[in-house]
Amino acid sequence: MQGTLCKWTNYMSGWQQRWVVLDGSTLAYYLAATEVHQGCRGSFKVTSCDIHVHPTDHLRFDIVMPGGRQVLYLKASSTVERQQWVVALGTSKQEEEGNIGKLLGPSLDQQVAVRSKMAELQANCQLLFSQVSNMRSAAFSPSPDTESMQEVATLISHTCDKFLKILSECMLLSTASVRGVGTVPATPTDHSRLVVVQLAS
Repeated sequence: MQGTLCKWTNYMSGWQQRWVVLDGSTLAYYLAATEVHQGCRGSFKVTSCDIHVHPTDHLRFDIVMPGGRQVLYLKASSTVERQQWVVALGTSKQEEEGNIGKLLGPSLDQQVAVRSKMAELQANCQLLFSQVSNMRSAAFSPSPDTESMQEVATLISHTCDKFLKILSECMLLSTASVRGVGTVPATPTDHSRLVVVQLAS
């Protein structure tokens, strides 16, 4: 995925347009699409980052590096475009972590998959909170914008569908992971009961 997004630079320059490219699990940004051949101004591995949707600004989403050492602040041109980027980033993160898990073995593969799904759930949950906030603002404004409300309602519906799908997948993975570990017997075996009786007598 690629396109023009606004990136926060500093308090002097504010938001500036940048050409952003998501290639596999790597997110890179350039000054412009025509300057890609000159090299990127910054790049990040999506798997090591968290994706946060801003709770009040319906165009903004942040990419947080491990430990919060660095944050990439980005803005889309519309709520639809922001949702496309958030979903694409979450999918890329999930696929890459799934590939890593396969190299580590079945049990670790499941653990990585569960963590990946949880991160995707968190991103969609933040997106849903933001969209609901936008709907409230539109509904309670002095002159409600019906067209805007319909657009947000459609986004909320899509986000809910995505959230429920991921939640279902997460529950299946968690159940499979627990079964893989094994269960502790709820009651002593016949042999252990015999030992207990013998000790008691």
